Amino acid sequence: MLTIHHLLRGLADKRPVFHNEADFQFALASYIREKCRQPVRLEWKPFPMAGDVPKGEFQRLGAHLISLRAKRWLTTFANLDCVLGGLPDEARNDPKWWGNCCHQPQSRSWLAAGWQVAEVDVVEETVLFRHSRIYVDLWLPRLGMAIELKYRTRGLKCVERSSDLDPPCERFSLADQNAQDHGRYDFLRDMTRLEWVVADRSDADRGMAVLLTNDPQYWDPANKDRVDKAFHLCDGRNLLRGPHRMDWAERTKPGTKKGRECPIVLGDSYALDWRDYSSVETPENAKYRAFRYLAVEVPPVSAGATGRESPTNRPGCSPSS
Repeated sequence: MLTIHHLLRGLADKRPVFHNEADFQFALASYIREKCRQPVRLEWKPFPMAGDVPKGEFQRLGAHLISLRAKRWLTTFANLDCVLGGLPDEARNDPKWWGNCCHQPQSRSWLAAGWQVAEVDVVEETVLFRHSRIYVDLWLPRLGMAIELKYRTRGLKCVERSSDLDPPCERFSLADQNAQDHGRYDFLRDMTRLEWVVADRSDADRGMAVLLTNDPQYWDPANKDRVDKAFHLCDGRNLLRGPHRMDWAERTKPGTKKGRECPIVLGDSYALDWRDYSSVETPENAKYRAFRYLAVEVPPVSAGATGRESPTNRPGCSPSS
């Protein structure tokens, strides 16, 4: 079976540092092809699947959106009443009902169809849908595995080895990416997307969310006063399923959570275990010279799975470390 820890240890010997997230994605994809002899697709689009709309009470809405040829659709609650055969009362009164959240059945109907809600006005009773593609960073079709990658950096200038270059050294100037609250939220949102893919696609057996960073604020214990405390990814934490919704603190300013308003609700439980990736050799006194990673596997069957009972048996891959 493909072991992400073996892969990352091997990749660290070749590429201890990456210029940016796209560089990390491409390097890992190339390494998987080399070590596992597996095809890899970058920026894979899991939805919509031809002729396949998520089953359930909102199936008619998903089917209607797939049939549209436009890039945007401004509609009314009255029209949606006709499409669905009845719009829930909550949809008429609560804008959060229209959030683009993978854990909500209504949201999955339009997300799987390749659309997102751009605007909603519960007073005027209008909704604006926009055509939107959802991607997964890496897709390994023979293994039925979807991988999401995040690479968050603090400012660092260094010279490091890169075994694929001649001479084998390279200069790096990493961006100082603050906004750790957004980084945490986005990683957890990746996990919800992977749960959704594994649940709704018959050819997806498991997912893997990976966060690589040289920012200790991601793995250190949570600051109790932060507005994003619920999203913290500190080492050893358990993310619980069920009623334990992860949401912003009530005092959070609207601008902080713009585009990230939906609470995070996971369908399974996960333990967070950070591991060392690499340490920059030059300069030795660099403040953010240590890189660590968090890899969380999304299991084959999570809460909310649509009728799947077990993963498909597929050939594994055990690359040497």
